[in-house]
Amino acid sequence: INYQRVIGNVVISHDGTTMTCDSAHFYFEQNMVEAFSQVSITKGNGTNAHCDYIRYTGADNTALMLGNVQILDGKNTLYTEELTYNVKTKIGKYFKGGTLQTEETTVSSNEGTYNGFTKQTLFVNDIIITNPKYTIESQELTYNTENKVIKFLAKSTIIGENTTVYTTGGTY
Repeated sequence: INYQRVIGNVVISHDGTTMTCDSAHFYFEQNMVEAFSQVSITKGNGTNAHCDYIRYTGADNTALMLGNVQILDGKNTLYTEELTYNVKTKIGKYFKGGTLQTEETTVSSNEGTYNGFTKQTLFVNDIIITNPKYTIESQELTYNTENKVIKFLAKSTIIGENTTVYTTGGTY
């Protein structure tokens, strides 16, 4: 496969998205770019992303992001080591552990799907939510970063200052 290699302060623009990195490989026939080291993506709507490596496919606006991945979306930051992210739909999925940090709340899980448009996030497997007012342990739930509503979809435990609640469904 033929590609063009670019080194040093690389800037790439595509469909309202700007990506910077230390070096990149352009695969023109495949409409794909691999970016290496200090990769940053900035979208006009204010969403930013950072990682060590990215493989971005222009045809479907998807990015495989690896190493020290961060998605900064307003007051929310998603951290993980591997993320598949669609720049147009603002939907990111991780399967090897991740953490979402909002203003006062931290949510960690093995798997997750973050939707930057709806602000709805699905977390699955070994979820721990920490907040100054409560701690939650669950196997599956959704969390809306805009209105802070948690919907329990599986066995969950809510631990408050003076109360412990066990549930398999409901809204908090």
